[in-house]
Amino acid sequence: MKTIIPFEINHVPVKKLAIINFEKNPDKVYRGFELQYLDGERYGKGYRIIAYRIDEYVDVYDDKSLNEIKNEKFDVAGKGICEHIRTDIHNVVIHAEDKKVNISFEFNDKSDRKVQIFIKEQSDKNTKGIDLLAPVGESSSNPGYFPVFFLYDFDFIRKAKTIIEIMIDNNEIKIDNFPFPMP
Repeated sequence: MKTIIPFEINHVPVKKLAIINFEKNPDKVYRGFELQYLDGERYGKGYRIIAYRIDEYVDVYDDKSLNEIKNEKFDVAGKGICEHIRTDIHNVVIHAEDKKVNISFEFNDKSDRKVQIFIKEQSDKNTKGIDLLAPVGESSSNPGYFPVFFLYDFDFIRKAKTIIEIMIDNNEIKIDNFPFPMP
């Protein structure tokens, strides 16, 4: 008897993740960023930024410390990849201490526009992360695979008292509110 398994499993070692949405107040090119910290033999160690474009494509910026992977697929993100760029990503912080999150990073996009993100959570309210099966790929135009991302201890940043500074090409960007009230 033969067993046929109609899928393959690939592992992308995303150890840290931050999603920053500003779809309601987009830049002239971007509507959000996803900062990832990758740590695995195939990828090496370093940061990746998935830049969600207003035309529904993505630009992927890999820090030069990551290994270059030829023909990596990103077709589960909107319409897929526009460009995959290796660049220097500076001043990266993605850290939680006492249930307060600090996120920052800087890079120059493909048009040499400076992108600066700084988020420092200062709320005193207690929070508890949740484990979440992420709904990745639901907005894909033509996905070539079905990704499954399980997020451990996932949480939302509390905006009250939080310092949020997003600058793209010296223009201030306001992040979106969560689409419904959270307790």
